[in-house]
Amino acid sequence: MDATEYKEYIFGMLFIKRMSDVFDQKREQLIKNDYKHLAGNPILDTILEDEWALVRG
Repeated sequence: MDATEYKEYIFGMLFIKRMSDVFDQKREQLIKNDYKHLAGNPILDTILEDEWALVRG
């Protein structure tokens, strides 16, 4: 594997890691602020685990 192939692989992995970190931060923000009235309710986990629910709306 030469340097250009390795670079593309590493940049792709860094992008995925960054998106995962941003998703986790947004999820924690929603739990603390927007959904605090649902604390202890199992529907909260269902809502926040559905990644597409956050994208749709």
